[in-house]
Order: sequence, then structure tokens, then C-alpha cells
Amino acid sequence: MTYLDEDALAGLKMRSSRERKLSTAERIAIYAFAQRGVPTKIISRSFSVTDNSIRYITNDARTAAHENVKTAYDQMGPERVWAEIVTPAQVDSINKGLRNLFEGKKLNDGRHSRYARRGPRARRARSSDQLPQATDDGADGGGRAA
Repeated sequence: MTYLDEDALAGLKMRSSRERKLSTAERIAIYAFAQRGVPTKIISRSFSVTDNSIRYITNDARTAAHENVKTAYDQMGPERVWAEIVTPAQVDSINKGLRNLFEGKKLNDGRHSRYARRGPRARRARSSDQLPQATDDGADGGGRAA
């Protein structure tokens, strides 16, 4: 009978925690912006994540992400979060989105897509480039009879 390598499994579980796109500080900043009433679509475009990610962090009390961020925000207090966590670049990005929304301009949707991609799409190889050119000069005798 073959046994599962429990030591390797335990080491893998410890090492391979899910890589997250947002850091804890960014999640707390998102929560701070939401507490001020910034619309979800502006926050999501500023942080380059989906609207649902913002909703999970800010509104959905059933998720661990919301509970962790809310606890950290309450422990630090709003003044300390705005002084230490929220960066001027984040504020500038949110302000730009708010101005565009107020003026009726489109938000920066060129970069935002439903599926956040980290890089450009790979191009498909054309099937004609893959195949060698076949030539039939009839020398092998396998061609059609005239």
C-alpha cells in the first residue's frame, strides 16, 4: 500500500498560500474610501480589480476579507488610516475618477476589463505558418493520371 507523504503536504500547505493581488494596506484603503462614500466602480478602476472584489471587502459581512479589514480599520481608527495607509497617489486616482464621473466623461475603461489580465494576450499561431509547404511535381508516380 502506498502512503501519502504527510510532511511534504504540510510543507506545501504552509508555503503555497494564495497569492493575492491586493495587499492588506490596499484593502484597508479601499475600505476607507468606501466609508467616505466613493462609488465602487471608481474604487475598482483605481485599484485595477473587479467591482465584486470591492463589494466583498466593503459590504459582504459573510466574508473573511470584510471582517479582517473592518477589524483593522476599527483598531487603527479613521484618522490614522488616512494618515498612514492611504497614499497620495491613491487619493489622486480616486479624485480623477470622481471628476470624470461628475463631468460626465467616461471612466478609464481602456485598462479595465471584466477579467483582469496582467499582460498582453498571446497571439495565436496561424495554422498555415505551422505546416510546411507541400509540392507535388509528380515525380514519385503517386499523382493522378492524365
